[in-house]
Amino acid sequence: MIKHRLDSLDIGANINISITNAGKWTVSSGKNSFPLDNIKDFFRIWRILEKPFSESQIALTELAKNGPVSSPFPYWKLIASTFSAESRQWAEHSLGWIPHLSIDDKILLKPFLTEASRSEWISQPMAKTLNKYIQDI
Repeated sequence: MIKHRLDSLDIGANINISITNAGKWTVSSGKNSFPLDNIKDFFRIWRILEKPFSESQIALTELAKNGPVSSPFPYWKLIASTFSAESRQWAEHSLGWIPHLSIDDKILLKPFLTEASRSEWISQPMAKTLNKYIQDI
């Protein structure tokens, strides 16, 4: 279960997602804090992919609303990070989230899905699923 407070979201293992006063998403663990700007930054929060999309979406939307500046969570960057890192385990977790994304997020994600579907590290069943998602975009 995701633990949600007004100012942050605890996704387990002492990892918290929050939003700054400027509307920037960050991840923190202990005294360390990192921005979630680039796709490569999102590996730090892959744990959230273990949760159902609906549960995570509710918590992240609530967090964004409570922030000083409303800034929607960049789901596409989280999912793209699993494919960019060629992490089969985390890419498989992210597959369940793709159907729930907005069309705008899917369009941004499409190049990553296309590249991954042609990669050797991806399994045939995963490539088949990716190709279905790509055709639907």
